[in-house]
Amino acid sequence: NVGEDTAVATTARDVFGADWCAANGTSLEENVCIAIRLHAVTHPFEAIERVASARLEAALNEKDKGNGFYRSKQPQPALQHYRRAEKTLLGIEVLEDCDTKEQALKLLATVRLNFAACCLQLGEAWAQRAISKCSKVLLHEPNSVKALFRRAQAHQLLGHIEAARFDLVTAATIEPQNTEVLRALAKLHSA
Repeated sequence: NVGEDTAVATTARDVFGADWCAANGTSLEENVCIAIRLHAVTHPFEAIERVASARLEAALNEKDKGNGFYRSKQPQPALQHYRRAEKTLLGIEVLEDCDTKEQALKLLATVRLNFAACCLQLGEAWAQRAISKCSKVLLHEPNSVKALFRRAQAHQLLGHIEAARFDLVTAATIEPQNTEVLRALAKLHSA
């Protein structure tokens, strides 16, 4: 119980180690009694959840900063903030099922899609990075129309017309009323 002393009986070897026992002339098997007082009990999951929540908040802050730069047509600084947000969220998917995990995975997808949007603003030299980020989103959210659409735009920048067509047709199948996707598909067919 918290605040109470508990006695633990063990050997000198377990408490001090073999080297200390030899140096001090103590038998390895000598009985040793240790008094332990428990000051607090924290469930490991609660501690992990607190750390995950803090990381989620830090990543959200970075995403918001990136969004500010994106809105002001400054994709390079926006990319830096999106990259920081993504790094902050990496590894959080190992959490047990909880609200923080779900929020983090949604935020991770958003950050990656925002990163891809910046890459598209920067043009052909950045198109492969946009494809990579969108593909990562699609691994976890295969029906993400936004990821399919942005990946199609990146493929178009690189001249990968069939790959772009595939992504747009897939997006149109998922959301047949999405005018932006239908417009891009019609434009691709007329080219």
